[in-house]
Amino acid sequence: MKNMILFFLAFSLAFLPFTTMAISGKNAKNVYVEINTKQGNKWFTARNVKTDKDSSLKLKDVLPGKYKFELDKKDRKSGQTLALKLKMLDKNGKKIKGKAKIDAYIYVGDIKIFINTFKTNKNGYLNLEGIIPNTVYELKVKDNGKISKKNNLARIKTKTKINKSKWFTSSYKRLDSDTTGLTNGILKMTNVLPGKYKFKIKSGDNYDMRKPFIVKARMRKNNGKKIKKPTTVKVYAYPYGIRLKIAEIQTDNKGWITLPKAQPGMKYRLKIKK
Repeated sequence: MKNMILFFLAFSLAFLPFTTMAISGKNAKNVYVEINTKQGNKWFTARNVKTDKDSSLKLKDVLPGKYKFELDKKDRKSGQTLALKLKMLDKNGKKIKGKAKIDAYIYVGDIKIFINTFKTNKNGYLNLEGIIPNTVYELKVKDNGKISKKNNLARIKTKTKINKSKWFTSSYKRLDSDTTGLTNGILKMTNVLPGKYKFKIKSGDNYDMRKPFIVKARMRKNNGKKIKKPTTVKVYAYPYGIRLKIAEIQTDNKGWITLPKAQPGMKYRLKIKK
C-alpha cells in the first residue's frame, strides 16, 4: 500500500492546470467518458460525454465534490490520461465568474491525498491535465460566486435529488425576464438529469406569489448522455406530499422542455418515459 501511495503521489505531479495554452490528455481521444459524481451522499452518473482529439473534456456547471471518470473496457489503454476544462460552481451552486481557488485531492483506496491548490482563470474555468481514468478525485471550491440582487428578478436556489441521494443544492441563479409579464421570469437549467427538484426564492427578493415562473430545462438521459431526438418526459408534482402526474412533455431534438407554471416550495419529479 505504501508503494502504491508513493506511485500516485509521483503521478500527481502531472496534474497541473494551464490557463494560457491548450491542454491535452493521452491515448483517450474520441471516446465516451462516464462521469460519476458523489452528491447528496450518493454516487450517480452525471454525464456521459465524448473526448475530443486531444483526449480532453469541456464541462460546465461542475459542482464541488467527488468525481470518477470512467472509460468503457473496450476503450482502455495503457498510459491513458484525460485533460479537463471545468466551469466550476461554488458549494451553493453559484457560477464562478473570475479567479477562485480550488483544492484537488486524489483517493488511493480510502486514503485521501492532497494534490494542490489550483486557480480558475478569469472566466471561471479550471484547466487540469494528467487525470487518471477510473480513479476518484475530489474538488473543493474555496471561494464563493456572486449573484447580486436586482429589483425585478428574483434569485432561485434549486435543490435536487438523484437516485435516492439526499437533497443537494445543484444551482443558484437569477430568473431571466419574461416579456409577457404573465410570470415572475424564466429559470434556464442545463444538464438536467431525471430526478426530483424543488425551488426556493431568495429571501427579500422581489417575487409575486400570485404568479408562477417558467422552467426551461435541457434534459439528459438516465445514463448522462445528451438527448438527440424527441423524447417524452413525465412530470410529477407533490402537493401536500401526494404524488400527482401533471404532464407528459415532449422534448425537442436537443432535449429542451418547458414547465410553464412552476411554483417555489413545490417538489417536482422529471422522469424519462421508456
